[in-house]
Amino acid sequence: MAFDPSAYRIAVQRQNIDGDMYYVGTVLELPDVVVYEESYDSAYSALIVIITDLKAAADDHGRKFPEPRPMVSEYSGRITLRMPQHLHRKVAMQAEEDALSINLYVVTKLAEGVGERAAPRFYISTENILFTDANTGGEHSRPPKMHDLVFHGTPMLTAATRAVEYA
Repeated sequence: MAFDPSAYRIAVQRQNIDGDMYYVGTVLELPDVVVYEESYDSAYSALIVIITDLKAAADDHGRKFPEPRPMVSEYSGRITLRMPQHLHRKVAMQAEEDALSINLYVVTKLAEGVGERAAPRFYISTENILFTDANTGGEHSRPPKMHDLVFHGTPMLTAATRAVEYA
């Protein structure tokens, strides 16, 4: 099989470096390789040349060269997680305090750790809730009803008093 440098996981992002904008290129499989170029195409092309040259040098010296990591096309959404009992206890207690399942608590913390929001959120309150009328902009208050718990992209209600947030 012929060597294909484009099979490597190449990333090119525009970044501000000391006040100047550059296209910074990296290769996942080769973490020491970084290029700074004026355009996306220049950064990508430079990485292809570097990967090719490094592979040739490795071959010339009889050294092993990292293989491209295969793209994973499907994720099941399930993982098996092992943790110390004391950590499991802390997670369970925090989840209970936040009125969440352990699974939802862990997913939320993982999502926050990678800069994402775990799930849409809505608000539940046993107290009156304050609504803003989308047509008039006027506000009114009334006890919550079951259909108020439906999420439509952004929270449409806020609690006039303490609300519990769920995902």
